[in-house]
Amino acid sequence: MPFLDRGRWRIRIWVEGEKFSKTFPEGTSKKIADEYERKLKLSQIDPDLAEKRRLEPLFAEYAQRWLAEYCALHHSISYVKKCRQIIVQHLNATFGDRKLRDITSQDILEVQRQLQKQGYAVQSINNILATASSIFKSALTENLVPVNACSGVKRVKKGQREEFEVWTLEERDRFLDVLYQDNFPFFQVCAIALFTGLRPSELRGLLRDAIDFDRCQIRVYRQWCTKQNVLVPYTKTREARTVAVPKAILDNLVDVRSWPGNKQLFPFLCNSFGHRHLKPYMRQAGVKEIRMHDFRHTFASHMLKQGASLAEVKELLGHRKLESTAIYLHYMPDRNQGATDRLLGKMAWTRKGENVVSLAR
Repeated sequence: MPFLDRGRWRIRIWVEGEKFSKTFPEGTSKKIADEYERKLKLSQIDPDLAEKRRLEPLFAEYAQRWLAEYCALHHSISYVKKCRQIIVQHLNATFGDRKLRDITSQDILEVQRQLQKQGYAVQSINNILATASSIFKSALTENLVPVNACSGVKRVKKGQREEFEVWTLEERDRFLDVLYQDNFPFFQVCAIALFTGLRPSELRGLLRDAIDFDRCQIRVYRQWCTKQNVLVPYTKTREARTVAVPKAILDNLVDVRSWPGNKQLFPFLCNSFGHRHLKPYMRQAGVKEIRMHDFRHTFASHMLKQGASLAEVKELLGHRKLESTAIYLHYMPDRNQGATDRLLGKMAWTRKGENVVSLAR
């Protein structure tokens, strides 16, 4: 039976072995909720209607099945959680009680427009459309829809990327000097971050067995999942990598050499670590106040300024595509200097000293 939940009618029922729940918009009458529940129950006892519902599912029904049978199989726990949130908060609100095959590109485009009007960030809008597209793509492979309703809808273009907040070499060293004197455990994690470019989640996921003191290397193949608060055996890109560490930096971790292999090196790291614990030391050192993730940007900029190639930095950062690393291109010193000189050939029109006429004349 429908019941009131904070002023809205809601139903809970088991449909084909799965728990189904629906909350109706505020102002919906109980009669509409009763009729909806009646149709759901009818599909359980009428084989023909049940088969029709399987071949022509409602969006909410198929989205729930997609999460359980496809998304959970191919993606991480945190990604599944993000997709579930998008479906519940955005997609089901618009398409939940509509047949999957009746949704068109025009409907998807209207959702995109509404999200823009509501002031959602470009990346958030594109993430919502990407989730919808994955659902329709899966339904297309099962012949439940004639086309992917999202295929004709272009993603919202992003504006110009803002400049990263990075430190100079002098700022980096000044900050590390303060930590070395005042808080050595913080110095250890920040030095590793600034000299390896590891993600904060990868730093928290470091165990003792990932450090090779003899070869001065760190094997990065785990990360800490903040959504589930557990250690997971893969990185963001699901690709392991080995990062070289300067011996002078790794020597500062000599006290952990005798630790058991499964002991976490930096268990004190958390999402607010940079803001709560590092910002006071940044003010004390007189450097720009940046996020801990900006340590990764600082590392990449320093590597390129010191002559490393884009491909080398890509491997160190663990990027899957070179395009991801290309955002740091402007840090490469004089990369375009003299590039157009080769067009001159043997021609030159340079005017000499006394023959130059000033613009004022």
